[in-house]
Amino acid sequence: MSMQNGYSAVVAETQTLGSTPLLNSGPLQTQPARVEWQELANEVDPAIAFDAFINCIERREQLVDLETAMLNQHEPVAFDELNLKKSQGLLELRRTTGAIQTLGCTASRLDFEPALARLRSKLQGNLSVLQMQMNAAAAVAAVIERTIEEHESDGTYTPEAARERKP
Repeated sequence: MSMQNGYSAVVAETQTLGSTPLLNSGPLQTQPARVEWQELANEVDPAIAFDAFINCIERREQLVDLETAMLNQHEPVAFDELNLKKSQGLLELRRTTGAIQTLGCTASRLDFEPALARLRSKLQGNLSVLQMQMNAAAAVAAVIERTIEEHESDGTYTPEAARERKP
């Protein structure tokens, strides 16, 4: 088995990790084997590492799109599972980034900027939707808090009661 085939197996395993159904997918798959990219640098085509990086970015985009769509449609979101998948995706992204740097892809004709710009844009949209959800939850919590305080209070210590008691 050549090193390139070994690398392809790692890429395939990494892609399998990111391609599982996003929700209700059962137990999560194990992490891909750690690869020392310096050992493979002379035997792996940089285009393979570039493709693995682009595929990793695309899977992160799909995950962010799913979360954003669920939030926009006011569907229940399994944040724990999504956050776990995002964390695993960041690990995968870090590993593929290390591979492309070690293999010299950054100096070649391969252009990462469009994929990174697309992901950045989707993350910013997701952040806006999440912020809106957080603001709405805070507003609802404030109304609930005020209602509970009014219900439990007999009015003795309110500013209105103090003004009424002054001679």
